[in-house]
Amino acid sequence: MTPLNTTGSWIVENTSDRNALNIHQVPLKTKLTPGTALLRHLTSLIGPSDSRVVSGIYYLKDKPPFTAGYTFIAVVEDVVLPTKDFPEGCPIVKKGDIVAAMTRINGWQKYSIYDITDPKYNLVVVPFSITPFDPNGISILEVSSLVLNSATAYGMVHHSNTPLKAGDSVLVLSAAGTVGATLCQLLRHEFPEVTVYGTCSREKTEFVESLGAIAIDYKTKDFVVETSRLTGGKGLAAVYDGVGELDRSWKALSPTGRLVIFGFSLETKTPPFLTIAKVLTKGALPCGRSSYFYGISQHRESDPNKYTADMNVLFDYLQKRIVVPKIDRIFGFEDAKLGLEYYESGK
Repeated sequence: MTPLNTTGSWIVENTSDRNALNIHQVPLKTKLTPGTALLRHLTSLIGPSDSRVVSGIYYLKDKPPFTAGYTFIAVVEDVVLPTKDFPEGCPIVKKGDIVAAMTRINGWQKYSIYDITDPKYNLVVVPFSITPFDPNGISILEVSSLVLNSATAYGMVHHSNTPLKAGDSVLVLSAAGTVGATLCQLLRHEFPEVTVYGTCSREKTEFVESLGAIAIDYKTKDFVVETSRLTGGKGLAAVYDGVGELDRSWKALSPTGRLVIFGFSLETKTPPFLTIAKVLTKGALPCGRSSYFYGISQHRESDPNKYTADMNVLFDYLQKRIVVPKIDRIFGFEDAKLGLEYYESGK
């Protein structure tokens, strides 16, 4: 193939100024070295993590300028294998493979040179063929949603040490959201005898109930009061909170319930480290209740093999339509900023 000298990238030059997010042509190495691959980016999810990174409220070691994009799906255009064995957790990739990556940054670009020997940012090979937008096949957009949203939901269900049994009730806050919707699907599949409640707006009630959850309109009902009524005063075995309602979520728990928090609400003004400290403090109280903070990036970086195993389960669930991500809108590469603004508008 003709060597590439530059690639289009959405560069964040200043996290306090959205006008400083623009497409730039950046240099691209023309020759691969052992242990690197040339990736052609196919798609990238736009969601809460992207908004927090671009806005500067997500902790990153990297400082501007950097390329936006928390995750991406790409095809391997060329690869030079390392001269030594692959580190544990890093798959052997070959030309033509479709791969998924969660890198926190560098997703919104057309091409990249990728270190395929770094286990902290291991690629995951998609084990089946995918189509761009074919409604009768598995969409590349659906696969893109698995990398962060579905993997986060799966991790909370299986790695948050939250025991659930028949007759329990759980609550998913923002059940129509990117992670919440998959949580509802997974909980109904993995624990069919557990009752799942989900908060949402009235307009999204039908969608949430299609996921197998009982919808609670958060605009007209207090979920603490409502779940107490619905459970006959028993409370909830678990609350999955990605919007920052820590105190109210805690009150909704049963005497032995578990609060599982993930992500950080765009509306909260509490610094993330204070939120985590608050969760851990609650979990340390000798009251029977417990709490847990689940971070998908930390999980992946600490155990790449487990993350890859989770993704392979989700690939299987996607093929069987157990997990079906909802794609709201599609934006072209040149309109990524518009996509981010659309997400932040709450539409």
